[in-house]
Formats: sequence, C-alpha cells, structure tokens
Amino acid sequence: LLGAAFRRVEASQDGKVKLPAAELDLLKVLEQARDVMTRVLVSGDREILKELFGGSCTRTGQIRAILDALRLSSDRAKDQ
Repeated sequence: LLGAAFRRVEASQDGKVKLPAAELDLLKVLEQARDVMTRVLVSGDREILKELFGGSCTRTGQIRAILDALRLSSDRAKDQ
C-alpha cells in the first residue's frame, strides 16, 4: 500500500490535478503507519514489536527509503 502510493506520486509529478491527490493519499498512508508504530511502541508488547521492527527490519527500511526519496510539491512539503 505504501509502495503503491509512493509510485503514484512519482508517476504524477507533472500532473497539476493528479499530483495533489496522489500526495494526499500517500500522506494518509504515512499517517496511518505512524499511528500504528506509535501505538505499538507505547503498548510495549514485545511480540508485536519483534514482528513489526525485528528481524531484517524490512518494513522500517522501506519506510525510510520512501521518506528519503519522497519529493513533495511546495504545497504539501509544509504539511505535518
């Protein structure tokens, strides 16, 4: 879901209508991911922590790679 939303933003860079919609969709997915990670960290449930963040850290690495590569329009770059 996150990867697909990121690819949609990348594919819409020249679209004046599609880009803002794609960016908002991606930001919603990132918001949901942030909320899940925060809830898990606050819960302290070691099994869920290991499942989400342990092992190869693939999920964390994917999120980090997307955040590093993400280019938002000036309208969205200020969003928090």
